[in-house]
Amino acid sequence: MTSMPPSPPPGQGPLDPRGAFAPPPPPGGSASQAAGSQSGAPPHATASGSAPPPPTPMPMMPPPMPMYYPPAPPHKGSFARAIFMTLATSIFGLSIALNVYLLILSGFAGGAESPRRTTILSGNPSQTVAVVPLNGLIDDDAVNRFERAIRAIEADEHVKALVLEVDTPGGTVTASDQIYHRILQLKHERKLPVVVAMGSLATSGGYYLSCAADEIVAQRTTITGNIGVLLPRYNLSRLAEKHGIE
Repeated sequence: MTSMPPSPPPGQGPLDPRGAFAPPPPPGGSASQAAGSQSGAPPHATASGSAPPPPTPMPMMPPPMPMYYPPAPPHKGSFARAIFMTLATSIFGLSIALNVYLLILSGFAGGAESPRRTTILSGNPSQTVAVVPLNGLIDDDAVNRFERAIRAIEADEHVKALVLEVDTPGGTVTASDQIYHRILQLKHERKLPVVVAMGSLATSGGYYLSCAADEIVAQRTTITGNIGVLLPRYNLSRLAEKHGIE
């Protein structure tokens, strides 16, 4: 007589002692893994109880290779352009050096300027006439040059007269006034006659300093007059009263 398995308690499914109703084992798995699953073991546990090997990480992508571009082809005429730039730079540097040299040389020459002696008409060497040019703008440099010439005249007892060659549009008020009073001082101390010989232009400050001379000689084409460096003040009050202007 075959014994029947005991009935399950109420609310529980039928008993499966042989595992007939157990789910099939995973592909490639063993019966022990299926039994372990049936017995409630962890799903990833093996029969010996050790953990399975970790999954193989995905291979990393290699870094991108750097891009190398071929050098640009040389432009046509690059050699000629390089020669031109070299020559231009050399000429420019030489010009700057030459200008600096001339500037320094003119500074030394200006500081050591001496009167120039020229014999126009031979005569008594003990009686000479000094000729001092006043050309260009009348400024501080013109005053310094004029002062050096006047000192040379004062130191030469053979100078018996002074001729000023004036060819200037004028200049600053102070410089023109200094030359004007220096001429008066020379006339007073040396008792020298002073003659002004006007060139093509003797206006403003040039006309002002010419007024210190004893005589003025001008060319027919000389433009002169208009002492712009001096602004006179006129009192027109009495003229206004005479004509009834209040």
